[in-house]
Amino acid sequence: MPKHRVPQEEDCYPQSVQILDFFHAVEKIGSYAAIQYPDNCERDKWMNLQKEQLRNNEAAKIIEQLKLSISRNKDAEKARTDAIRYYENNLTRMQYKTYLEKGYLIGSGAIEAAHRNVVQQRLKLSGQRWSATGAQQIVNLRACKKSSQWNTVINLIKSAA
Repeated sequence: MPKHRVPQEEDCYPQSVQILDFFHAVEKIGSYAAIQYPDNCERDKWMNLQKEQLRNNEAAKIIEQLKLSISRNKDAEKARTDAIRYYENNLTRMQYKTYLEKGYLIGSGAIEAAHRNVVQQRLKLSGQRWSATGAQQIVNLRACKKSSQWNTVINLIKSAA
């Protein structure tokens, strides 16, 4: 019996641009820096350099620098290894300079707010139970309504009648 494969974003939205939240990327190396650099001044200087490199599409450079660094203890080593893995897994989603030049947002705050407004507000009402298909259909309708595209839905309904 074939194992069920969960669709990925690129399967459902092949034209989409996937962007890793800039602040999550900073947070990941910040966890390492907090252990590796106990001196606040030294840590701030190191973090500012990493942020500058991230903003200039140089995440690969950060990975190489992390690989060459020597951790001060086991906790720092674990945080360093986690940061390297995280950056390698998300490298294609960390082209922040390019994204900003194209006018894209590099933080997820606006998307998270839209998710609360469009999705959760409707799907999490008291007593609601949804199948994946039903939930997706409601989300599609809510997205049309919230993006002032309701006339498209009305026209589709009229043409189907």
